[in-house]
Amino acid sequence: MNRLDNDRNAWGWPNLMLWALCLGVGLVPDKVFYLFRDIAAVPTQRALVNHPMMISVALAIYVALFVLRQCRLLGCEESGAEARALQAGVIALVAFLPGVVDVLFAVGDIADPRLRRFVYLAGAGKLTCWFYLSMLMFRCYALGHHRAFVTMLLGDMPRERQPRESRL
Repeated sequence: MNRLDNDRNAWGWPNLMLWALCLGVGLVPDKVFYLFRDIAAVPTQRALVNHPMMISVALAIYVALFVLRQCRLLGCEESGAEARALQAGVIALVAFLPGVVDVLFAVGDIADPRLRRFVYLAGAGKLTCWFYLSMLMFRCYALGHHRAFVTMLLGDMPRERQPRESRL
């Protein structure tokens, strides 16, 4: 029995709740950033970081490192683990983009239909990536599919790439 099988039984739901908190912060990082800055009463001129993208990048790096660790624990090949971590990091970066949700609520004020379609596309991309990460965490912690990170969108990668035959 794998070490992860024992860990997930007792800590599955608490871990899922912590991930729900992180994913909730990632859904609206700009609101959380400005809320924390207002609570701390830090003026813009004295702040070390003045953009909510800091939260997005930090969460994306954390997700990527978490997926890398999980893939290594499950015995995934190193190159496959790194590829999945990179994939998860990019998906998380898109999922945690700041400002997209606010613009979606004000899309009716945009006069140019091409720009309006772009906003809808950006919002759909962000929400799709966010939903994918949410379901990935739900599969892992609530349903007990421990190999959820190994079988991400990349699927099971072959161990060795076969050279393509040259066409003449």
